[in-house]
Amino acid sequence: MTRDFLLILFLALVVTVVGSPSLTAQPASSAGAAGEVERILGELVINSVREEVPKRVYRLSETDLNSYLTTKLEKADRKGLESISVRLKQGSFVTVVTVNMDQVQFKDQSLTASL
Repeated sequence: MTRDFLLILFLALVVTVVGSPSLTAQPASSAGAAGEVERILGELVINSVREEVPKRVYRLSETDLNSYLTTKLEKADRKGLESISVRLKQGSFVTVVTVNMDQVQFKDQSLTASL
């Protein structure tokens, strides 16, 4: 989940830099949108190990990205993690993560756990 989350944040940044006007959402099912993001992430992973990467522009909407994150969150077994969403802005993005700290389980008795 962490690797996928970092990839989606990177993808959101790339999509935003390429140009926000092209980010208007086409109505799509949540499963279809999540599948499209999954396909693009797969291409990015494959391209990351290639010596020569074909030039390509990926266009995803905020709705597509959030459908993907919601689907991943539903499958994840992370206590306390309630929601993740991305809000695209001109030239940047905002990620909102909602955590219920009462449900988070820490592995040891560290300072973080005691807080």
